[in-house]
Amino acid sequence: MKRLHTDEPITVALKPLMQERRLTFRALAELTQAHDAEGRGVTYSYLCALTSGREYPSRRSLELIAASLKLEPRYFPEYRLAELRDQLDPIRAGFNAAWRHYLALVPQGAAHSSTGSNPTALRRSSGLGRV
Repeated sequence: MKRLHTDEPITVALKPLMQERRLTFRALAELTQAHDAEGRGVTYSYLCALTSGREYPSRRSLELIAASLKLEPRYFPEYRLAELRDQLDPIRAGFNAAWRHYLALVPQGAAHSSTGSNPTALRRSSGLGRV
């Protein structure tokens, strides 16, 4: 039976998943690029840093890694924690929901002139800081 999630941190869980699929860090990095609409993906060095505990995974990197491994992002406990933080933090959740709603309403290109489609850039430029 296939497990829907693990309670092990990505520092422990990732290497066995890669071994099961016979993937190297470089091969996984290439797969994440293929799953990224922008083609950037997750780098080899970032994957190495994740498994050694030198980096903490972002939500986006977990999504790309999970897609590359044919898993749901919620497989990883760090992703489930990020979801929980969003549910418990109404300011963050409210801002992100408002940003998505704004992007849906504004004609393509008009909303992206100074900050791109990056809500972090908007927060910085508006003085809201890191959310």
